[in-house]
Amino acid sequence: MRAIRLLVTEAWAESPATFLLAFVETLGRVLELSRPVFLGLLVGGLVSDHPTSAVLGALGFAVAAGLGEAFMAVGVGARVRLMERLGFRFDQKILGVLGRLPTIEHLQDDEVNDRIRLLTEEQGALGLGINRLLYVVNNLVFAMGTILVAVTASWWMAIPLLAGAAALLSTRWVARAEQRAEQDSARPGRMREELADAMADPSAAEDAAVHDMHALLRRRLGEVTQAWRLPTERTGVRVALLEGAESILFFVAAGAAMVLTIRDASVGLISAGAVAQAFLLVTRLAGVAPMLKFTSTMALRSIRSMDRYLWLVDRAAAEAQPARVPANRMAAGVVVDHASYRYPGASSDALSNVTLTLAPGEVVVLLGDNGSGKSTLVNLMLGLLRPTSGAVQVGGSPASERQRVSMVSQDFVRYELTPRDAVGFGDVERIDDGAHLRDAARLGGAATLVDGLLGGWEQQLGTGWVGGVDLSQGQWQRLALARGLVRQGSMLMCFDEPSSALDPEAERVFVESLATGEARRALGDECTVVFVTHRLLAARMADRVVVLDRGRVVEQGTPVDLLRTGGRFAELHALQSEAYQGDRG
Repeated sequence: MRAIRLLVTEAWAESPATFLLAFVETLGRVLELSRPVFLGLLVGGLVSDHPTSAVLGALGFAVAAGLGEAFMAVGVGARVRLMERLGFRFDQKILGVLGRLPTIEHLQDDEVNDRIRLLTEEQGALGLGINRLLYVVNNLVFAMGTILVAVTASWWMAIPLLAGAAALLSTRWVARAEQRAEQDSARPGRMREELADAMADPSAAEDAAVHDMHALLRRRLGEVTQAWRLPTERTGVRVALLEGAESILFFVAAGAAMVLTIRDASVGLISAGAVAQAFLLVTRLAGVAPMLKFTSTMALRSIRSMDRYLWLVDRAAAEAQPARVPANRMAAGVVVDHASYRYPGASSDALSNVTLTLAPGEVVVLLGDNGSGKSTLVNLMLGLLRPTSGAVQVGGSPASERQRVSMVSQDFVRYELTPRDAVGFGDVERIDDGAHLRDAARLGGAATLVDGLLGGWEQQLGTGWVGGVDLSQGQWQRLALARGLVRQGSMLMCFDEPSSALDPEAERVFVESLATGEARRALGDECTVVFVTHRLLAARMADRVVVLDRGRVVEQGTPVDLLRTGGRFAELHALQSEAYQGDRG
């Protein structure tokens, strides 16, 4: 009921007039039901030589037909318009709810990903829901009216009705079978989209061409497409066979009912008009059971789609609730208090009982092997993940308040828009502040790049667009660095391999600027800077180095102290120094 109530409420909010106008179609269906009655009156009047009855029947039939078609046209038009408008309304709502999810935890869970995929794939189904709901109302009115008019003509019409009622018993089975098919096809459907996107991506196309992967990718795409379609196709075949058997049962029952009706007319138990009325209605009765079955199936589909939307709304509302942090734990800088995190479906913690206090203005480097927990720790600090246990605060508030943080990721986004967007998205409230964007571009090393573009800050980026220009990996990274530096007043700035695509000299200039130079001054004394890197250039300039291993902090201290103690940091430093000396030799 919650799903139906939401559907009606949203439809009314979108357009009360269109919503009410759609019910004119129901009046048209009622007038359509009166046609067999007027036809029976016409035939009865002609056979029994009652011209008044015949004239009334003819006039009634003509009026019902004319007004009925007019009402149907108006109502159907309103229903379709409402469906389109409500579909767009729900599309916007889904995007809004997904955008309000405060963490990325839903992206770590396969089951949640599958459910979100089904929802986004069926965005139009939510708009279609109001169409189906109105269709249900109209069909129920028409079906009940048809049954009533049929049994008033002859009680034998109840025989095909019983056969049709038997067919309705399979409705729930069909709904469950379709739901299972949707669930079974969700994961291969997601993989199909992934492969299709990979084949359409320019950089992936280069990789596929060099390694001669096209044939393999096409075969894989064909396999997952078949796996995606197979559950639906199998269910469709079973449903078609079932509906065929139900149709045969109905027409046998309808034939028997008509034979018995004619027999009653031959012995004078019913009139010729009643026979005409029954003959006209028997074809409609053939559609009543399938109509009710189809209506029920469509209603259940809409409810399933609405339930998925409500699940997403409830999840977003639950995640939006701020984590409770003990007041005596709050402090300036970044406080990680006995924080642990376990990814959905994992058997062990990715981060285990980590406690750190990072001072305001401190530059901290996180080091460790792949899988040691560095990125998980950064995501907890940024509020993108919530600790399974423990707490994380930034500037004395929960990390989920991301107005206080900024980041540059190794897997940065290439916004194929304009440099203004590519940089300004880091602080959307100042996206139109040209001077501020230029300062951020200068700090990130992107000012010369933007100045050299023909269109400057309004240049279209990406060769897939008319007039668009392509950028190198390093140039895209410079824009990402500028985007990360554009937000002022951040309490925490995180860099995850921020200079991986830069040449060594550009990396040195950027790291020095961020550690002690202009970029550091622009961030302010209250901003804690966290680096995740495999290169030790940043580590040598850091105030503190934190080494992680298997989700735990195993070392921390100044670079000088850690080199002196001879632990893991010293080992990494020695390995990179040897490699550097080998390259020079």
